[in-house]
Amino acid sequence: MESKTIKCKLGEIAKLKYGKMPKKEKKVENGYSIYTGYKISGSYSEYMYEKPQLIIVARGVGGTGDVKLAPPYSYITNLAIIIEVDSNVADQYYLKYYLNSLNLRYLDSGSAQSQITINDLNNLKIELPDIVYQKKVAKFLNIIEVKLSINSKIILNLENLTNTLYKHWFTNFEFPNQNGEPYKSSGGEMIESELGEIPEAWSIETLSSIAKKVGDSIKVEKLEKVVPYIGLEHMPRGSIALSSWETSEKVTSNKNSYQKGDILFGKLRPYFKKVGFAPLDGICSTDIVVFNSKKPHYYSYLMCVVSRDEFIDYCNATATGTRMPRTGWNQMTKYKVIMPPADIAKLFNEHNKSFYERINALIHENNNLKSLRDILLPKLLSGEIELLDETEVTEYVPIL
Repeated sequence: MESKTIKCKLGEIAKLKYGKMPKKEKKVENGYSIYTGYKISGSYSEYMYEKPQLIIVARGVGGTGDVKLAPPYSYITNLAIIIEVDSNVADQYYLKYYLNSLNLRYLDSGSAQSQITINDLNNLKIELPDIVYQKKVAKFLNIIEVKLSINSKIILNLENLTNTLYKHWFTNFEFPNQNGEPYKSSGGEMIESELGEIPEAWSIETLSSIAKKVGDSIKVEKLEKVVPYIGLEHMPRGSIALSSWETSEKVTSNKNSYQKGDILFGKLRPYFKKVGFAPLDGICSTDIVVFNSKKPHYYSYLMCVVSRDEFIDYCNATATGTRMPRTGWNQMTKYKVIMPPADIAKLFNEHNKSFYERINALIHENNNLKSLRDILLPKLLSGEIELLDETEVTEYVPIL
């Protein structure tokens, strides 16, 4: 049965107001989140809403026009416009999807500082189906969002596990000895080195002893087919899970090739900490160094070494250029590392291999889910695909 569509202005079904500038004296170490619309920027002694609240990013350095849900128990700053909807007419979760589909960045006033005003939004013409259908659509899309969120949290937990295991084995030197006991605390022999105490029979080497540069320079116009492309803009900061890419169709100039599992390191502004493993074969920016381990059993150890803050700090300190510092393969390979014996590296690799495989599987699952959501979203919002009347509408957990 076709749902009844309401045509109106946003200001007719919602009350819009700016968030507030946080007061310095009310900022605290542990309190409620201060939410700018872009990010959480600190803690506050007060909150505005107990439940997630619909907002639009009103001004700032980027993302103006993005519609989001502020976290529950948060203090929303004046960089955002709060949208308090009439719940009898509009579901705020549905409205988030709908308003984002309108790409509201076009409302930007064009002033020196990007901004959208309340007046712009009050006069925004919208079309809404009846509230029951809105809730059905919001609940359906939320199922996908919940799964995406769960997968992302699993990825983060797996990354934390690899880092924790690395620290336990190669910083605290509590790797299992021949009896399966933690080496150092069980009386394992330690010797002095230029990097401090290390286990007996270990050595100090440079990164070049375990890493090799791989990949070829590729002329995009000579590619026989469209392939995935990863640029610096696709690489997240501080995460080895490279979950975003585009295709080579719009890419020009020479690029570097890489294969699934290769390590990609952003050499421009290395302090951004853009490093991770390739989730599939493809090409990448020439501002990304592509390398891998010389011996397979040192792969996990190498991956952990080059993604740690100590290595990032080294690359930044040895980078050339002031405004746009850039590291390079020659500098990177001179980094000194504590070298574990092959049997320890192999055991560590066996532990971590399943973590990396699971992260990779979740990356692809999330990309498939996002593609499904993006295909269905306009069809659901337009009513081209209609959810069954029997679809039960219940309370659901929102994903911010």
